[in-house]
Amino acid sequence: GRGAAVRVELDCDAPGERADQSSWPKIRRNTGETEVGAVTGTGPQTGASFVVEGGPRNLLRHAVEFACAEPQLRIWFGSPNEILATMYEQGRSALELRESEKDWDEQGETPLWLLPATAVDADELAEIAASLGLNVSERSAYRILRGEVTVAPTLRAAMEARCVSQERPRAVDLEADRRGLKIDARDLAEFSAEVESAFDRLAEKYYLNVHDEPKLRLKRNTLTLRFDFDKES
Repeated sequence: GRGAAVRVELDCDAPGERADQSSWPKIRRNTGETEVGAVTGTGPQTGASFVVEGGPRNLLRHAVEFACAEPQLRIWFGSPNEILATMYEQGRSALELRESEKDWDEQGETPLWLLPATAVDADELAEIAASLGLNVSERSAYRILRGEVTVAPTLRAAMEARCVSQERPRAVDLEADRRGLKIDARDLAEFSAEVESAFDRLAEKYYLNVHDEPKLRLKRNTLTLRFDFDKES
């Protein structure tokens, strides 16, 4: 009844795709025309609906897709320091509210997410963090207590901010060279799917394992579709 903390350790040398772990996936608001394979979700906090259309299959994309699939959950994504700072700030607010309402649990059954807020100093905060699977130095814990570590926003709030930023009109540069080719996103997706289907036949014939979705790039007069693969042993 106190919640759960789960820690997962991964061998970063094992995955074929290790780069680009900080890039966000492609997100847009859902207009009701959801494409096949897109991940959607409607959140009770904002009432907005989002669609994940692509991007590198990194940890951030998986977290965003999970946030879309489970809109009733509040999910934070960040470094151990940022997550601990978030737990500390959220916990302090909750404990202050409980004390004001005389609702503090004196039986030692404090929920796990509230534990960081009970720390009296940096050393205790670092110990509590370690018990929850967060490796944070005592110096970092001290900075958290001083409010020097940025608190992470919820994923849904970050998604909302990104959509607002993308929708905001950009200033027009009259001197910019606009002679480059512009292809509609749907046409690019259709072209990518057709080439991927053709490559699947080649991969089956020559025993190739594809690591990830093909990477399509359009730059000036060059259209590149890259497949990362290796041969089956």
